Amino acid sequence: MSYNNSVLIGNWSEERLKNESEFKLFLRKRDRRELLLQRSRTLFSNLLKERPLAISGTFVLFGFNVQLVASDMPAKLRSACGKSQYGLAMSSLVSERQVDYMQNINDGCLMTLSPITTPCCRNTFVILSTKDESTHGEKMNYGDEFFLRAENYGDPDAVPLYVRFTPEATPGPADHMPIRLSATKDSNCRWTTMPLLPADRLERLGSPVKTGAKLIVKNCVADKSLCVMNQNWMQTFFGPYKLNIFLEQMKKGDLMLARFRKMSENLNKPTILTQSSSTIGFGAKISLLAPHVPASDSPDQDRKGLLLGGRISSNDINYSQDLEDGCSLAGFSDLQPAERSTFIITSADYCNRENESLKYNQEFLLTLSSTAKKKVPLYIRYDPNPIPGLCGMYPLYLSKHAVSNTRWRVLPTQSPNITRFEQEGNPINVNTDVVINHCATNVNLGINVGCWAIGFYGKFCVPIMKTCLDVYGREQQNNIWQIYIPIAK
Repeated sequence: MSYNNSVLIGNWSEERLKNESEFKLFLRKRDRRELLLQRSRTLFSNLLKERPLAISGTFVLFGFNVQLVASDMPAKLRSACGKSQYGLAMSSLVSERQVDYMQNINDGCLMTLSPITTPCCRNTFVILSTKDESTHGEKMNYGDEFFLRAENYGDPDAVPLYVRFTPEATPGPADHMPIRLSATKDSNCRWTTMPLLPADRLERLGSPVKTGAKLIVKNCVADKSLCVMNQNWMQTFFGPYKLNIFLEQMKKGDLMLARFRKMSENLNKPTILTQSSSTIGFGAKISLLAPHVPASDSPDQDRKGLLLGGRISSNDINYSQDLEDGCSLAGFSDLQPAERSTFIITSADYCNRENESLKYNQEFLLTLSSTAKKKVPLYIRYDPNPIPGLCGMYPLYLSKHAVSNTRWRVLPTQSPNITRFEQEGNPINVNTDVVINHCATNVNLGINVGCWAIGFYGKFCVPIMKTCLDVYGREQQNNIWQIYIPIAK
């Protein structure tokens, strides 16, 4: 088979269907909060939530929040002035493999030393006496045994976790370190302290431990000191490189969720339409409402009304978060006027008709209100013979070229009492049934009530350019529109 236009259109359709399937999967994961970005945000929020240390004065007291900081160990981070940073805080870790099913500290979390010394949930522990865990406010002495309890602040009903050392017969890999958080409180969770200098260890045994003093922490069962493996660095979610890259992408809006939020802010920003209870004129901000079509594809719902507005597809959001040249239009069930569904009635003959009443059968342009003051405004356009691949899959789209295909006119609905010829030249009232006609092709704008699709903000209905008449020659309900201006009560 030779490579011709049919093959090109077939490949384009296959790629479009593939993108739609991937987009539906993305929406399903987003609604279920299964996206890796959403899980990572929850992880950062839970583990990096600041926890102020309780002020205990000069000495360490049982029942208060503490940190274990190796103050003399160099960190890989550098300060703003270029000086080396010192100090590593013992912290719990949730690895990249665990983030899919764990967004908070849990049984089995690895204990590491982190250059992030700001008191937060992952590096703050409650020091408890092994004799009586309810002891609160008493001084801790050198030689006293204690527990280090990490609390899951995101879930108050979660079981308490303790820092536990498990002796290993043989050395394990880097991600199987022997010090972990454990829900099992046994003798391996007991720790004790001693002075740093060997000459002071016997004399100061039983004396209170000062806050901020350098000391040695030992496990009571293994009789081994807690130390730092300074040459064994691991890259984690909380590492400086990945965290900075993540924040930089957030600022630039390169993440999918950030693009979606920016697009929602641009398109769903509420607008104030021109208030009028009678006629409408040029320069007015209006919305186009199809009042008699169903607002959903479900037959159980009786709600009616769709607003015509611009949309951004799953392919367009990768490079644009605002309505641009080529974006298609659709019918949305949200009747709250927003930037995507607000248009300005503009003169089609390049004359200044500001505040002049719009009349039946008078040509005009529909300009997107958010682009009216820009150098390149966007107009609603319909091409009767679109070029496959260059135009969207829907007949209406926004165009920056004010050509003949962007001209529209309003026709009155057919009535047995008065003809359209007699009503020509009369001003148009707001919130009344009219017909929107395309000047270049003489076809009417309508809603294809049988064609629904899924979008970022739920289901939307596809517009249609066709004069739909009943057996009596009258326009059907999907061809009836209103220049919609909600009147404030």
